[in-house]
Amino acid sequence: IVLHIHLQRTQRTVGRYEFNEQMSPGALRHRIRYMLQNFPTIRSYYITTELARPAALDVMHKEFGKLGLKKINLEDFFYIDRTGEEEGLSARLNEIADISRSKDFVLGIMRLRGGTVEFITNEMVRLRKKGYDFVTLRKALTLSAS
Repeated sequence: IVLHIHLQRTQRTVGRYEFNEQMSPGALRHRIRYMLQNFPTIRSYYITTELARPAALDVMHKEFGKLGLKKINLEDFFYIDRTGEEEGLSARLNEIADISRSKDFVLGIMRLRGGTVEFITNEMVRLRKKGYDFVTLRKALTLSAS
């Protein structure tokens, strides 16, 4: 499992799996350990935030490191589903495919919705015909470590 944490900007009521930038270091560490107790197969993580460099990031990276989780480089992540329309999704996949020519690999991220699996399967067939290859997330993480 790859854990994605979006560090919320505002201090609103936070659920037990959510984080915000105003949480104390102790609360951040406690929340991380709680999550890992409930999802022991998490091996990698990445954090997104609305601020350039909130102080909470340092605490979180140190805690995940202590617990042996690998930080994933966000430069290799690209969101596919900026739009719900297939034409837009297909165009975004073409953009990501073009980016992959200058890198060892890229990771496309997409929310699962009705029809997503069928759509992405068809797009993979289309892109394979153009010479692109697809690997499992485990393989991609192995490539990023080398």
